[in-house]
Amino acid sequence: MPDDFRAVSLRTPEQYAEAAALYRAVFGYQQPDHGLNPRLLAALAGNGGSVVGVLDAAERLVAFAYGFPGISESALYHYSQSAVVAADLQGRGLGRMLKYAQREVALAHGMTRMRWTYDPFQLRNAHFNLNVLGARGRWYAPDLYGPGTDRLVVEWNLTTEPLRQDPERMQDFGARRDLDPHQDSDARQNSDARQDLDRRPDFEARQESEPCPESDARQEFDRRLDAEPRLGLEPSPGPEPRRDPVACVGIPADRAAVTAAVIARVRDEFAELLAKGLVATGIRRDDEHTASYLFGAAE
Repeated sequence: MPDDFRAVSLRTPEQYAEAAALYRAVFGYQQPDHGLNPRLLAALAGNGGSVVGVLDAAERLVAFAYGFPGISESALYHYSQSAVVAADLQGRGLGRMLKYAQREVALAHGMTRMRWTYDPFQLRNAHFNLNVLGARGRWYAPDLYGPGTDRLVVEWNLTTEPLRQDPERMQDFGARRDLDPHQDSDARQNSDARQDLDRRPDFEARQESEPCPESDARQEFDRRLDAEPRLGLEPSPGPEPRRDPVACVGIPADRAAVTAAVIARVRDEFAELLAKGLVATGIRRDDEHTASYLFGAAE
């Protein structure tokens, strides 16, 4: 745990109001409909939700996350809606503290899975969610919040041991230790990126000339799929073993290089692989311009 900081569950009206103010400040929201009602946080905290924060040595709230119970086809899980860290304290490991504080709340309420969404074209968030926390990308939601807001829905097995963090691998993504796992504020980034759609016109050509190679593991998986057409996505009771990836999906390393054609291709490739029972297990930086999502079988 970073020095001089501690994670807590927020419990008072003053803390809820402070959390709402931090939320607006970090995301830069000015419109009232983008705000967060402190009374909603109080209701969540008293009815099975998570409302957690990180306090500094002066008892000032410097990071905050909230979530609530969810259910889908008989699967019960904790859904994490948002997480924010004060701009002047990013890079101190507070984002990871938030996720593990939420984990403790969810486990205390009898839940063993947590879900949330993030922009699949934000490499640093992908790295944090998949490589650092060990969550798995299980569902792809096109235009979840409107045009230009595709999201990958990840699920985190709360019963597994934390993954060891590789500092060199973090540097590959220019990643800080406390990334916002959700990045739901990137609707504004998307609109800015649309102005630069042609900045890297060679990305699609490079992807066509250098496709993600088919591995022996992928071929074996396809053979198994032919013999057993339905591979379930039911959560496993224990840790998922590490295996070689069986497929990958390439994306630009620069969010500004994501064109409409890239989005359409990534949607199609994710849909195909997820429909086969594969899940996104990690992300790999290939070179200065490209990265690849790695896929493996759901256990």
